[in-house]
Amino acid sequence: MVFDAGDRNKSSHFLHSSVFLWGISIALVTGLGGVSYLWQLGTVGLVDETEPLFAEAARQMVVTGDWITPYFNGETRFDKPPLIY
Repeated sequence: MVFDAGDRNKSSHFLHSSVFLWGISIALVTGLGGVSYLWQLGTVGLVDETEPLFAEAARQMVVTGDWITPYFNGETRFDKPPLIY
């Protein structure tokens, strides 16, 4: 088999273009992943604002030993039935 310089240049160009496309693809996927991960990272969207209140009421029930009346900051809290806590 005889190879000429034109074949070598074509294969070299194809190799460089495929490496370039892989680099662009990896950079694009990494960029999109980073943006989707960091988008609104500091917001409170995943935690409801009332869940800590329910947790504290349950903790107060354990501390006081009163399993019927839930308390929060020393006040009764009857937003939910006691067995929910």
